[in-house]
Amino acid sequence: AAEPGAPEQVAAAPDASAQKELEDLRAELQEVTNELAAARCEAAALGRAEAEVEELTGQLARARGKLSELEQAPGSDPAAQSEARELRAALQQKDQQGLQLAAAVEQLSEALESKTTQLTAASKALAEAQAKKSVDRQEIDLQAARAEAQESRQQAEDMGKKVQRLEARLRAAEQEAFATNAAKPVDVDHAAVFGRSSGSKIGSAIAEILQDVELGDKAGVTLTDLGMSTSSRCLGPIDSMLQRLSALMTVRADARLAGFGVWAFCHVIYIVFCVHWVFRK
Repeated sequence: AAEPGAPEQVAAAPDASAQKELEDLRAELQEVTNELAAARCEAAALGRAEAEVEELTGQLARARGKLSELEQAPGSDPAAQSEARELRAALQQKDQQGLQLAAAVEQLSEALESKTTQLTAASKALAEAQAKKSVDRQEIDLQAARAEAQESRQQAEDMGKKVQRLEARLRAAEQEAFATNAAKPVDVDHAAVFGRSSGSKIGSAIAEILQDVELGDKAGVTLTDLGMSTSSRCLGPIDSMLQRLSALMTVRADARLAGFGVWAFCHVIYIVFCVHWVFRK
């Protein structure tokens, strides 16, 4: 499995550089936005200049109308003619100023339109670049998350394999312990069962016989040895039942006490019946 800190270290440097580039793009976009706002202010000023040009054009038109009236008036005096000449000169000067102002307004309008187009294109390009950087950053985060998920999955698989190995070893140990316990002979202390420590000769003899039978030194007496295996079919099941009862009473104190209690109860009933029968006679 890979080291836990590897994906984080790999993704840290690209993440920092992408963050710095995003901040630079945001700063450039802010500058372009400020320039675009300034260009809009200039456009407003240009609109006011165009309004002034239109107003000046109207004034010139009115002045030309007045000059035409003066020139067409019959019997005009020399003062009116002099005023008309001065007005004509002023009109020519205003015309030149209007032409210059119109040319300046046209140049300013073209420059403003070009600058606005450039700023709009730059703003669009910066927005696209910012979106691309954001997508790249998301892809980097996604790759880091995938690497971390892959590492977690690998660790889970390794842990699962380790658990399976431990379970297999545990099952093998349990089977071995079960086989060992099954193969181990049950050591019954026949001397303790039959009262060897009490000094009873009968108990000691029975314990020695059972010990010899258990070790295989001697064989037990069966119905075949007594010649009773074919005499009756019911002796075999009875003998088997007595063997199981004997084995049960050998290892269970409650079974021995229960058997003795049943025998004592039946014996007491028999004695009571006999006494009653004797006194009845």
